[in-house]
Amino acid sequence: MAPLKSPTDPSGDDVGAIVRAAQDRLRRSAQVANLANDPLGTVIEAEIAMLGAQHQMYLENRKVMQQTQQPIPIEELRQAVARGISAHAIGIAESINRAVLAAGVAASVLVLAATFWTGYWYRGDAPVFAGIRAGADQCTDQPDGSRLCYIPIYTRLPTTRPSH
Repeated sequence: MAPLKSPTDPSGDDVGAIVRAAQDRLRRSAQVANLANDPLGTVIEAEIAMLGAQHQMYLENRKVMQQTQQPIPIEELRQAVARGISAHAIGIAESINRAVLAAGVAASVLVLAATFWTGYWYRGDAPVFAGIRAGADQCTDQPDGSRLCYIPIYTRLPTTRPSH
């Protein structure tokens, strides 16, 4: 038997002819092996089936490759680019909005803290105002059985601080 020759860039028909010729040679070898009770006959039959499956995959892949090599219509390409840009622009805008919001909250907290600190530094301790409690509640029992309580408050602040 002469060895099979394969062209360097076979077309689909040439590959099919090569595969069929190889399968025919393998079938003859399987027949000879089976007649001689050689266990390799089963292996050769499996190779025939595998070669057919590989050829089928080759044809399907070739068909897909030819379809992918077709030019994309310009309008479809424009729409795809626009959809991609739109999707990324929304994501960027959302991330910027979050960052601006976080920076605004942080700046507000810092301004509030600086304002309180500045007020305390400038004014000192909180002032004492009239109207604050001047002592414990004073309660008296009433003739009708009720109890009346007064909360003493300063209406005018003392001139000196009370000692504790």
